[in-house]
Amino acid sequence: MSNVKVRLDDVKQIDIVNVPGGITAKELKKLHPDAEVISSLTMFVLKNGLNFVRVDDENKKDGYLGGNDGIGINNEKELVFCTYNDAYLSNDIRDYVSGFPTLVKDGKVNIDWGNKYSSYVDGYHKRLLIGFNGHLLIIVATNRKISLTAAAKLMVRYGCDYAINGDGGDWSPHLQRGNTILRKGYRKNPTWLLVYMDKKRLFIDHMLEHIGKDYIFGTNGEIATPSKLKQLISWFGLSHYKNSSFDATDSANNNIQDFDCSGMFIYELRRLGVIGMTSDYTARGLFHNKCNEIERSELQNGDLVFYDNLKHVGAYYNGKVIEARGTAYGVIITDRLNEFTKFGRLKGL
Repeated sequence: MSNVKVRLDDVKQIDIVNVPGGITAKELKKLHPDAEVISSLTMFVLKNGLNFVRVDDENKKDGYLGGNDGIGINNEKELVFCTYNDAYLSNDIRDYVSGFPTLVKDGKVNIDWGNKYSSYVDGYHKRLLIGFNGHLLIIVATNRKISLTAAAKLMVRYGCDYAINGDGGDWSPHLQRGNTILRKGYRKNPTWLLVYMDKKRLFIDHMLEHIGKDYIFGTNGEIATPSKLKQLISWFGLSHYKNSSFDATDSANNNIQDFDCSGMFIYELRRLGVIGMTSDYTARGLFHNKCNEIERSELQNGDLVFYDNLKHVGAYYNGKVIEARGTAYGVIITDRLNEFTKFGRLKGL
């Protein structure tokens, strides 16, 4: 069973897109490369060309297979649960998809078939399920065949206030975060859910999580075991790891991530998909290749700050600096902003 749980506070925008005739996940990713989460939403019945999304022309049709309720989007990312008619008439709801059927309402199992029941859809299938509560968007792809009742109970256990059945079968569901495909779907689905993350907010939150971790020169978030430390010393020299003030061997093999000043940012930019997993940059490289230079007066949380010689980098945060300062200090928040003279805003956040 695969799932993606997304904190709504970390989301910048949620879209529901509809492509007549369908589109594959691979094709969709090319059109929307910044979408962090991509998931198929609805079933497309090839034999008669039915598209189960409630859109303008389909609201006028009878015999519709699907629930009366569904998920709509207000503004950039506010998820609402309402009827398709309310969504159609609303000036605020810009995107909407109905459930086929609805599974959960007000935190309880509530399977709503709308105006047409399907014994086939109500059978045992692998499922793609979409739900949410006040804090989370929750997407689940099952790896075994389950009934709709079991699917509804599953989404209740996941904490959903509302949930719909999105799709079923071995080849249709698609659940992706970044480049990780959790259930590979290759069919051309017409309707997809796209989630764009607030990467700058995530970048800052992740920086704060690293406070208190150790500094080891040449590390980008790995755990510096004694053998790794020995290798680093052979590459960069003992002076980076041991002198009268500090001894990096104290930090080796403590099962905690280690960073150097640029390594902490490289690790997070890789994690957010802003740079490739094999990309590596010094502080100088970050400034020249990954930042747009800004003035001190323009600093916002998450911007990078550099020494004048570009040999050290930190991140601005509420007038302070988050930095992997050195072996004797580790990752800390300091009041040393006045010691930094060059400033950059990261591209891609």
